[in-house]
Amino acid sequence: MVSDTTAHCHITGGELTEKNTTIESTLRSHNFVNKFNLIIPKSDFNKLSHLKLQSDNIIFQSTLSILLKCVLNITSDEELKSVKLLSVDTDVSHQLTISINNATLTMKIPSEIYFKSGLTGKLSNYSKGGKKINSQMFKITIDLSNFKEDFVNNNKNAVRLLWFADNVVKDQNFKFVAITTPELVGNLSEELDQNATGALQRKQFNLQNKDLGVCKIPNLEPQNDQDWLSSTLEWIAYASISGPQLSTFDTTDPYISNYTELLESESEENLVKFELSDGLISTFDILRIYGEAKYAGLKWFAFSCYGVKDCNVSFGKLNEHGFKNNGENDVVALVSEGSFVLWKIVASGDTA
Repeated sequence: MVSDTTAHCHITGGELTEKNTTIESTLRSHNFVNKFNLIIPKSDFNKLSHLKLQSDNIIFQSTLSILLKCVLNITSDEELKSVKLLSVDTDVSHQLTISINNATLTMKIPSEIYFKSGLTGKLSNYSKGGKKINSQMFKITIDLSNFKEDFVNNNKNAVRLLWFADNVVKDQNFKFVAITTPELVGNLSEELDQNATGALQRKQFNLQNKDLGVCKIPNLEPQNDQDWLSSTLEWIAYASISGPQLSTFDTTDPYISNYTELLESESEENLVKFELSDGLISTFDILRIYGEAKYAGLKWFAFSCYGVKDCNVSFGKLNEHGFKNNGENDVVALVSEGSFVLWKIVASGDTA
């Protein structure tokens, strides 16, 4: 079993050039994000004040069988790859969880169901070393873009997936959250109406901005120094949650937090925070916000991108995620002085 250790952090950095796409590629690979915020100096606010975004989610209940029918009926490859959804109200550590992103289906399955399914998967990284077979979890990854061809060619996992959905878990309803695409919504609406498993609920949320007031600012020039990297990440974290400890007027009791006393402040500045939260956020929206900030001529900016804690895959197609301690799968970055630093934070047992 994976030991209860703290999350680990991968740090990269360099010059922010057109050829260096480290930030963009990391954001593209971050599968399920439910909170994104951007911190900038208030003096630069007018450069981004035009930025307006509205994200749409749908929430629905469905069996795996109905879900697969709806997704596999999508005729556009582009739309299929843009489907992003995951099961919620399930525990990734010991229950069946389902997600689809970039035309890839990922499931984490308890051993008691896995051995009935006939599917071929891999033992979860979080179960390795465990002696109790009945408490083990298995990970299944299936490419949906070639699914119909694989099914015709008698690919074992393609054939067994439909049998598994129609037999082993046929009566289990899952609650899903998805980013909308017109074809998916149309397919789901029709199927859910016919099968009376529940109606689609739509949820919209907007990009908000908040004045953080006058805040203490440390040295934000990127440095290859462990102390600077650690303290700057902490400062961005406080800013992302509008921590009062950054305020020049902070009155937090030092017995609660002595961060104000420890912060090595070099200046003070009014800050503004843009935030998109309260739902599943599309990669397109995240890249748009980052792109606007990158080319706006800001003095500096920092962003935090928080992943869903209880999802089954964090980055890319194969990087398994589990909820250990806090279930971290986050991206934090600072862009300043023509350079950047990026922190990629993942849970202790993750494979990323």
